[in-house]
Amino acid sequence: MVETDGPWPFEGPFKGHQTTPLLIEKTMKCISEIKMVPLEVVERQIMLNTSSFYKI
Repeated sequence: MVETDGPWPFEGPFKGHQTTPLLIEKTMKCISEIKMVPLEVVERQIMLNTSSFYKI
């Protein structure tokens, strides 16, 4: 799962950005690049993980 709305300021490439769920798209893109898998695969797995966790 991904989560980006923490109560603390970011460091590094997100420094100066407000911590909101709007950053989830960038977070998933970073996961895609790090794991070297297509973004669509990451998006689908995140959705499956979230659905399973919340039983939705």
